[in-house]
Amino acid sequence: MNIKLSICLICLLILAIPAHIFAENSQTKAALTEDDGYEEDDLLENNPQLDEILAEPVDLMPAAPLRMTLEDCIKIALEHNAKLQATGYAVDAARAQFREASAVGWPIVDYEYRSAPIPHDVSNAMDSFFSGDMAWWNKLKVGVGVPIYTFGKLSLAKEMAKSGIAASETQAFQERNSLVSKVRQLYYGVLLAEEVGRLVKEAYKRLDEEIKKREHDDDAAGTEENEDDSYSPIENLKMKVFLFDLEKRLAEARQKEAIALEGLRVQMGLSSGTVFTVYSRKLRPVKTDLNLFDDYMQVALKNRPDVKLLSTGLEVKKNQYLLEKRKFFPDLGAGAFFEIGRTATAVQGVTATDDFNDPFNFTRAGIGVQLSGRFDFHGGNARIDKARSEYYKLNLEQMIAKEAVKLDVKDAYLKAKTAQANLGRARKAEKTARQLLFLTQSNYD
Repeated sequence: MNIKLSICLICLLILAIPAHIFAENSQTKAALTEDDGYEEDDLLENNPQLDEILAEPVDLMPAAPLRMTLEDCIKIALEHNAKLQATGYAVDAARAQFREASAVGWPIVDYEYRSAPIPHDVSNAMDSFFSGDMAWWNKLKVGVGVPIYTFGKLSLAKEMAKSGIAASETQAFQERNSLVSKVRQLYYGVLLAEEVGRLVKEAYKRLDEEIKKREHDDDAAGTEENEDDSYSPIENLKMKVFLFDLEKRLAEARQKEAIALEGLRVQMGLSSGTVFTVYSRKLRPVKTDLNLFDDYMQVALKNRPDVKLLSTGLEVKKNQYLLEKRKFFPDLGAGAFFEIGRTATAVQGVTATDDFNDPFNFTRAGIGVQLSGRFDFHGGNARIDKARSEYYKLNLEQMIAKEAVKLDVKDAYLKAKTAQANLGRARKAEKTARQLLFLTQSNYD
């Protein structure tokens, strides 16, 4: 008897549920409709940006875009990137600095020309000058000097210039690698944004169709004979809220794609307004086998540009310290000169009339060697102490930087291992999802 009574109660509850749902659905619709200026259709239809984010980005471009592969983008960037070209000029400047330091044996020419009025009567120069009794005087002097020996100062300058060339070439290599890496990141970023946009767009369309189908079914369930076919209004609203979230995600994907394309254009050095898009069948994972961590560490310490720059900078500081010590030594050179002076008219009152001692009309020449230097014990010792302190400081900083490089390589190595493991897990998850889809479809059939 109790069993029969329980069955009857369950049947009554089942029969009562559709009517309750229908009443709840009607009340909810009425509440939504009675809100201030609120229309349910506004949620899905009246969105001015909806057509834009649902359209394909290629269809919104002003002209037919150039379709570029990853290899095309890298090639164009290496040829036209302004920052990479600037590193090439830096290398040329360092090589010019080396040529400047190679001064031994190269002549240095000094020249001097003077032209001025002078008193006609040198014995009474003041009166002759103010009375206007003047003569015009011209003087030309040419001197040639050749550095012979600098007690190692020019040799150290050449070594420092060589280090500058090596540093500039290393920076150019580093900038080249960095540029290729940036182009790859932006290229795959565009592909990822396109893939996410396609997935979100497909989900949006299917969910929108389901919402419209439910609304149509709810309208058909408005009659008494179809009350049992209505859907829960809570589930309908949840689907609409999720639909709005999909719109937001799709808009973000379109925005990131546009920004990535613009960044890729800048890296490739293309002019503003160039219409292009990337071309690839799909995102392809990079297959590789990781070696031991010590192998990567040895290669990094040997070939990384930042490590090379640290070593080059330390060598420059060492040579600078030695150069400051060598500045106490003199410079030895050979030279010659030729000097000529003439007046437009004869000058009176000159006591020395020979060609060498006459101050106004002369022809002079000479050749010889010169040993010159400067003793500045106070300033020189201060500069030596400064250079030595900077050398020791950079030496300690290099040790710290190498430890940072090890940490950086360790972090990259662990990330690569994690990414490789995640890729394997994703493949297994994809396989399992396909099996689940097959079983679900079979059960549904």
